[in-house]
This record gives sequence, C-alpha cells and structure tokens, in this order.
Amino acid sequence: MFSGVLIAGAASACVVHPGASRSSNVGPGSAPPPPSACAEELGADASDDFAVAPQVSTMQQPDRRFTGCLAPGDKADVFAILVPEPSAGRVYRIAVTGRDDNATRAEVFDGDRRQLTYANANDPGGATLWVAAAGNSALYVAVRSPHVRNARPYEIAISSTPLQDADEPNDDRDRPTPLGLGQPHEALGYAAANATDRALDAYRVELKRPGTLHIVVDNVPSEVGVRVELFDADGRRLHGESSRNDGATVRAESKKLGAGTYLVTVGSSGRWDVAGHGEPPHRLSRPYRVTVTAD
Repeated sequence: MFSGVLIAGAASACVVHPGASRSSNVGPGSAPPPPSACAEELGADASDDFAVAPQVSTMQQPDRRFTGCLAPGDKADVFAILVPEPSAGRVYRIAVTGRDDNATRAEVFDGDRRQLTYANANDPGGATLWVAAAGNSALYVAVRSPHVRNARPYEIAISSTPLQDADEPNDDRDRPTPLGLGQPHEALGYAAANATDRALDAYRVELKRPGTLHIVVDNVPSEVGVRVELFDADGRRLHGESSRNDGATVRAESKKLGAGTYLVTVGSSGRWDVAGHGEPPHRLSRPYRVTVTAD
C-alpha cells in the first residue's frame, strides 16, 4: 500500500502566512488589503524558482496536509521532493486538484529539472501522476495556471512507497546477483528517474560442466515486455530473446556451452517509462520471475 501525503483543501477565505513574499500595495494611512482567497500551508510562499522550492517529505509525516495557492502574477508554484536513499528507490503518486473550476496544471520534473509528465488538474477527479525515482535524488512538482487574475487555490496529495527489490544495485555485469540453476528468482522490472545505471537486472550463473542453458522469464507484468540476453564471462553476447507482446513469457536456449561463468540480463524489450498518468503501474509492485536450468 502507498503511504499518503495529502496537500489538502484550501479554505475559501484565508490569508497568506506572515513572511510570505507576495507583494502588497499598502501605504501609510491606507486600509489593509482584503484577505487572500487562499493560503500557502508550507510556511513559505512557493514560486516558480526551482532553487528555492519548499521541500516536501513523505518520510517523517506520511499523512501531512496543506494547501497551495496561485496568486495574481504567479507563473507557478514549485515544490521539491527529496528522495531518500534505499538502494532500489521509491515510487511516488502525486494528485493535484484545482478548485473553483480553475485551469490548473500539474507537472513533474526530475533532478535536472526535465519535465517527466503533466496533466490538467481541473479535469474530473483532478490530475493523478506517478514517478519512480532513484534513491538519494530529487524530484520537483510544479502547479501552474495561465493568466492568473484571481487567487486560485489547489490541493495536492503525495504518497510514496519503497521499491521492493533486494537485488539492487545489479544493473551491470560487475554487480550481478548470483542465480542458482533450477532456482526461480523474483525481481522488479523498472526504470527510475535520476538513475545513473541501465534499466536491467544482471544475474551470474555457474555452469559446472558443459551443457545447454535454458532461461525462462515468466509472470511478466501485463503492461511491459522484457528482453533476455546471455553473455559469456568476457561480456560477449551469446543469445537474446524478447517478448512477443507485453506480458508474454520469454524462453531462451543457448547453444552447447563449456563449463564456466555466464551472465543473464533481463531488461525492457521496449521502453519502461519512469513517470506517467494515473495510478503507478503494476510492474512497480509485481515482480517477474526468472529461472535458469541446464542439461
């Protein structure tokens, strides 16, 4: 289950917190301005400046609740999510809902501020986005609305859960996971934003005597295809097979091999997105299964 962080509903008449950076035209002897129609609840006035984006965490307070507000003249509100350091990373679910039928858009960026996905938050049910991110990195969430003339409140909900893959990091032949012959093994197949390694899993297989290796990858999540490749100890590719369609089992068989160490990799046969619309995909929580046998 996802742990929840809800940036909750804005009040219809509340003020911007003291110290917020919104400008004021109050002069000597003039009456104070009317209250803003919505308020920032992070304790800091968000802006479109990534460098000073208020930080949001789902770790210490997974059910936090606060609102956001786009005031006249705002280009966007940007928030930073600091991803902690579990080796496999985390998956985030981000939901943004505009209020009063305003035109509000939610956008997600990686640590290099490259846009990963976006959606309109004033659609029925708001915008729901997901992103898988490598540990010890950052994400950004931006909320923007064109031509803001009146204060526009919005709601955000952020939830996260660690990616359950004990093998990570095992993304190259220098860090393979040992795989016993005839012993099924489960792992997640995914790519992550801010990752520096390739989106594949590497396994080391020891062939005690000359024979043929049979590789089966099944229980493949229905929304992805996989590619299986076999390498010798020097990194030369010996064989490869791909899913015929998303969710299909892959079977690969080598030629007669000598005794020695071999490398099996399981990766994507197409593209594994790191972010998208709607709920996080099944592949981020449902492992595939790889089995290698020999005869």
